[in-house]
Parts: sequence; structure tokens; C-alpha cells
Amino acid sequence: MTLYLAHFDTIVARNNNDWVELDSLVEVFHANTWLAPGGNRWVPIPLQTPFFYNGVDELAVVFLHSNSTSRYSGDYFSYSSAGNGSLMYKGDASPFPLQQIVSDDFLGSRVTNRPVVRFSMVTSSCQNVSNVHIASVEGNAVRLLWNESGSASQWQVSYAANDGSHSGTLFANDSTVCTIGGLRGNCTYNFSVRPICGEGDTGYYFGNVSAYIETCPVPDSVTADVSIDPLLSDQAIVSWRENGSATQWEVAFSEVTVADSGTAHSGVVSTSTNPFTLTGLYRNTRYNIRVRAVCGADDSSLWSQPVQIYTNRGSFSHDIVQFGEVGSYIDYRAPINGYFNHTWTQNYG
Repeated sequence: MTLYLAHFDTIVARNNNDWVELDSLVEVFHANTWLAPGGNRWVPIPLQTPFFYNGVDELAVVFLHSNSTSRYSGDYFSYSSAGNGSLMYKGDASPFPLQQIVSDDFLGSRVTNRPVVRFSMVTSSCQNVSNVHIASVEGNAVRLLWNESGSASQWQVSYAANDGSHSGTLFANDSTVCTIGGLRGNCTYNFSVRPICGEGDTGYYFGNVSAYIETCPVPDSVTADVSIDPLLSDQAIVSWRENGSATQWEVAFSEVTVADSGTAHSGVVSTSTNPFTLTGLYRNTRYNIRVRAVCGADDSSLWSQPVQIYTNRGSFSHDIVQFGEVGSYIDYRAPINGYFNHTWTQNYG
């Protein structure tokens, strides 16, 4: 869900295509999940970016929800304080066509005011911080810097994962530098800062800068080579470049094309060696090969981009291979398409 705010000196939504201009919207909140309502059925939405309102203009609130299926009655609606000033659009498109919707020729449903939005206004003498930026990302820690615009000597730092799985706040004293540790890997976090000027006197959260936490980097430069030796035609030598400190990896293989009545041959093999000899492949078969690093019990990298191989058919020096003891019986197996899949036995008396 994404929340936008805007204010205007004229009434908006006067007709069915009087959409709010896209470049006038301020994104103040974003999360990849819906927030749960509280006990009084209101859904509290903490603004990630401060929004300044003069208390006079028309105020527009825009909610955007994009999903493969509608979860509520409408995936999108905008709300204005003007009479008959609400425009609504419903749809299941993903990603949601916001740029298309705000065009002049796109008609929405014009409805009366809906008293479903309320605000907690904050008046503060605290000046907002500026120049919030990421100084560095090391493992699962982010070093955040900002500039103090007033006289505050304490600040509150907010952080939240984009998928809603992890969030929190912490305090920084006497220094406009803060290190936030314990973040989850393979996840994007948003960070913002607000000043604390005294008891009950705080500024707005400002910044909303983001960083991707990659505690277990993805291996790259993956190669997979099949042997030209017919006796090794069910094998491939897989190698890669480790970009972190992992000493354990997983190698995944999956058959690219499968007969209508067949089942794809696939699997995942763990290894502590690089290069790694992947065995047990089908001959004369096309495979995709991927690698990922395993950095801990619950910490693995994303899978690498696939590389494709084609195992060779294999060949044999004789069309008939003999097994058994001479004088008693001979068991014949004929290779078909690289496999011993036809057998018969001849007995000698």
C-alpha cells in the first residue's frame, strides 16, 4: 500500500476526470502489506516522510493498493475535503496503472465525501534534519548520517523493511551518526530521522532513504562444463566466484524440456567444494544450473542467474555388452540412447 498527500488552492475532483496531478503528490508512506486496524477500527499510518499543510488549502489523500486480486472493495481511491470531491478507481492490474489513471481522459467514479480519514497534526519548534543519507552498508548493519538544522542534541531513527517483516526505532545522542544493526538479509529497508528538542517537542521524520541488506551475497561468474568423455556424460563440473565469506553452497539443476508423460529431472545438492562435480544427470539432456551461497542456518543468498548445459549422448565400443559367467549363462544388455534399458538372458546347458 502507498499513501500520497497533496494540497491545493482550488477544489479538485470537480468532474469524473479531474484527477490530482501526479507530480504534485508527496509519497508519505509505503509498505508491501496492509496495516491491521486497531481496537477502535482505525488504521494508524505513521508517515515516513513529513508533510506540511497550511490549514487552508484543499487537502487530497490518495491510497494506492496494487495486487493480483482485489482484497477490498477498491484498489485505489482519492479523497478530498471538497464537496462531492472524491474520485475512485477499482481494478486488479499489477503493477497498478497510476500514470494512466491521472490522465485527463481516464474517467473515475465521482462520490461524495467519505469521513474515513483523520489526521494527528503536530506543531513543533523543532527544525527538521536535512541531508539524511546512507554512509555505508556492512553485513547486516547500516551507518546513517544527517545534518542538524537547529539546536537538537538527540534524534530518533526509524527503520522498516519494505515487506513489513521488521521495523523499529532507536535513539542517537550528541552525534548525527547512527549505526543500525541486526537487520535482515536480502531485504530493502527505509530509514528516516526526527529531532527531539525536549519532552513532548519533536520534529517530523525526514529522509526516507533506503538500502538493500545483502548479508549473504549471490555467487556470480557461474560456469558449468560437460565432459567430452562418453563415460562421464552424466556429469558436469560447476564453478563460481564467491563474493562473500561463505564456505558452503547449494547447486540446483533442473531439466529444461520434458516429454509430455515425463517428470522434470531436478534437484539441489549441497557442497563445500568449488569447483564441484555434479553427477547423476541424464545423458542427452538440457539443464539449467544455479548456485547460491549458504552463510548460516537461516541465511542463504539469492540463486544465481541460470547457466545452461547439454549433456552428451554417450557412446559404447560394442552394441552388445556381456555380463555373467561363461559356461552357465550370459546376460545381454543393449544400450539405447545412452542407457542400458533393454535386457534379455540366454542360458547354456
